[in-house]
Amino acid sequence: MTRTTAMQELSELSPQLPLNVLKDIDHRVSNWLARGGDENDPYIWQQVRYAKNYIAATFYGQDMSF
Repeated sequence: MTRTTAMQELSELSPQLPLNVLKDIDHRVSNWLARGGDENDPYIWQQVRYAKNYIAATFYGQDMSF
């Protein structure tokens, strides 16, 4: 059984995020990895939570008009 990595989760969520949010997450993740972090560290999972929370808070991509 393989577990989904944080980077895989971010990749799956990316189509639901606007460009400015993607750039912010990419910048944070790139800096983390450049400083020796691992792509499955808790910090990267925090970025996954941020992406999920953003999607949930904005209902991005869904027609919410009544």
